[in-house]
Amino acid sequence: TLVELEEWDEALAAFQIVIKNNPTDGNSHFNIGLCYFKKDEIIDINKLKSLLYITPKPFSAVRLLHQKFLQ
Repeated sequence: TLVELEEWDEALAAFQIVIKNNPTDGNSHFNIGLCYFKKDEIIDINKLKSLLYITPKPFSAVRLLHQKFLQ
């Protein structure tokens, strides 16, 4: 997959298409946050916080928040 290949820009674009068609897809929201994190780009903390409510991977989302903002 694009994530496994670390093709962050392409993966981000793909996940954004999924979100446009299915705004409640928690996996894609999580992966968008992951792409921004891996690209070391700052995104709105509130967007990352929202992952905690919609992602099926809440512990991964918490870890991502911690790594980005608490170190």
